[in-house]
Amino acid sequence: EQLTDDPVGFVGAFMWNAPEYDNELVFMTTPSGRQSIKVFRKVKGFDGVLRWTVVKTVSTDPALGLPFFFSPEPMVHNGRSYLVFQLSPDFKFYDKSVPTHIGISGILPRRNDLRVLTEGGPARLRLDPEYFITAKGPYIYYKRSIPETATSPPLNDGVWYVDTKLGPPRR
Repeated sequence: EQLTDDPVGFVGAFMWNAPEYDNELVFMTTPSGRQSIKVFRKVKGFDGVLRWTVVKTVSTDPALGLPFFFSPEPMVHNGRSYLVFQLSPDFKFYDKSVPTHIGISGILPRRNDLRVLTEGGPARLRLDPEYFITAKGPYIYYKRSIPETATSPPLNDGVWYVDTKLGPPRR
């Protein structure tokens, strides 16, 4: 089944059962410009036919200076879906001299809830975010490096985590 027919290309996709939509399948993908993440859901058109339709577009405020998304993936916590991703000021995800951040957003339409989780930290490369749900709530783990310079390659700074502040799992 073809999922999109947009003239732009897309980079990667994840599909999951979203509690916000009675556990219907939804999927997220990133347009090839990498300046947003689109969440699609099957919605009935005026003709009664179900079609994959964008229900949420996640993008950043230009004032933030981090317009590019990399490594997005979904997670579900306490009956809500979230997208976790790397944010960058540069389209070149392979540029190891450009510091990046880790962000999170919900998938509900008309809700601008994107947050930068690593704001205020040192200038670091933050790569490949993965989530782990603990008794205290979801934490995002990521690889961190000191950016390369003209005289030094990137230096491994270990694996780090950041609390999403979404709270502990409900029982």
